[in-house]
Amino acid sequence: MSSAGVEATDLKQDGLGLSYEARLIGLDVEVTKALEKSLGDGAVEDIPMVASVGAKAGRQLQIDGVKAVLGAMVLIMLYVGLRFDFRYGPGAILALLHDSIITIGAFALTYREFSLTTLAAVLTIIGFSVNDTIVIFDRIRENLARYRDRKLERVVNLSINETLSRTIWTSGTLLFVTLAMNIFASGVIRDFAFAMNVGVIVGTYSSIYVAAPVVIWLTNRAAAQGKSVRASETTRRRRDAEAV
Repeated sequence: MSSAGVEATDLKQDGLGLSYEARLIGLDVEVTKALEKSLGDGAVEDIPMVASVGAKAGRQLQIDGVKAVLGAMVLIMLYVGLRFDFRYGPGAILALLHDSIITIGAFALTYREFSLTTLAAVLTIIGFSVNDTIVIFDRIRENLARYRDRKLERVVNLSINETLSRTIWTSGTLLFVTLAMNIFASGVIRDFAFAMNVGVIVGTYSSIYVAAPVVIWLTNRAAAQGKSVRASETTRRRRDAEAV
């Protein structure tokens, strides 16, 4: 086994000599040897946990993470489109992309480890952000039916103001909890809390400054296209009447 580059702490042969049982040296043993070589024998009493991810496993984690995030966004867009209108879907998706990219970028800037726990935090942020966005969209829909004589921009602004106190209280409560976890916890819990800290902040303002403006832009664009089509149809009919 040593010739193959595999070290073992124990190698046993069964009574018949047909099979062998080998106990391989774990990563914790190698780390302990390296530390004791520098610090002296007996300097390391115990290593509670050692974990390693190879290149293949890391690549699989990356692929599965992208699939999970994209799958969640597609399902959310379908839900928003069926419950409200498909003009609302792109705004929600852009807000979620904004939240996910900034959260992952925060990990890159701070050189933190991106693990399965962090991926779970990103998916949690997506759920939190879309919940806040749905609340605003629902109020916009109600006010559009109530104030038909007002411009869309004023209705959206009114809807945001009416839900602002709820947004602040919900986001603030979650931020305080995750901030305490980030300060007093350790390990992967701190990474999860850090992701939630960033996600709560960006998710709160993305529903107001990303999702809602996209709805306004798409609605106004659809209205402008409708006017252009009606104007073209009127012009064509007038020309046909003059020709007759």
